[in-house]
Amino acid sequence: MLAFLKNLFASIVGTVKKAFGSQADREFKKGTPIIDEINRHCEALAPLSDAELFARTEQFRQRLRERTAALTGEVAELETSLRGDLEPGEREGLNDRHQAVEEEIHAIQASFLDEVQAEAFAVVRDACRRLVGRSWDVMGGAEEWFMQPYDVQLYGGTVLHSGKVAEMATGEGKTLVAVAPLYLNALTGMVVTSLRTTITWPSAMLCGWAAFTISSACPSG
Repeated sequence: MLAFLKNLFASIVGTVKKAFGSQADREFKKGTPIIDEINRHCEALAPLSDAELFARTEQFRQRLRERTAALTGEVAELETSLRGDLEPGEREGLNDRHQAVEEEIHAIQASFLDEVQAEAFAVVRDACRRLVGRSWDVMGGAEEWFMQPYDVQLYGGTVLHSGKVAEMATGEGKTLVAVAPLYLNALTGMVVTSLRTTITWPSAMLCGWAAFTISSACPSG
């Protein structure tokens, strides 16, 4: 009887999956619009020179600076005032305002990153395409770059950017998935979580090609 019930349950689950797809399939379908948008941006990037593609990073950052310029200036003024000799109540008020302005800046940055996510992911994908066939010296030997993010890997990157966990099996390109959201979030000039992998050669290879676009997005020093 127990075996019959197990088989019946498995049959029902299989029928439901065929009709509606697995949870992973349904989640991926939700990401179809942004994947299509990334691919449209990739088509527009294709005719650009390498220098023009590289310049996109500074263009992103300039757009963000323009949106936060007034608030950034206010933060600088507040920090100058806070270095002075202040009464406790006045200092508390300035600290409260400083915190409020910082939070407003962070909100603007988060909104901007969501806005340019497809454009930024396209820059990373096109950089991968351009670097296919180039080689780096990795662990004492030449390794040729051959990877371009598939749609499912780009989707994984959007999941990471949203603050969720992207579960992937070994060999599905988890290391490559992480690069696009790292690049996107580095546009703020703030420190982002570093990319770590236990597999040495992909890490070294990614360092080589990612510098093509990511180095100018990360703060120096």
